[in-house]
Amino acid sequence: VIADYETKLIPKELLKQKVDELCRLYDEEDNI
Repeated sequence: VIADYETKLIPKELLKQKVDELCRLYDEEDNI
């Protein structure tokens, strides 16, 4: 059960990182 919980949690963290990176890139392009 713990391993199953972790496998569900990890993708969310990775998705959050990807979204943060995309937002940062978008903001940088918008500022230029």
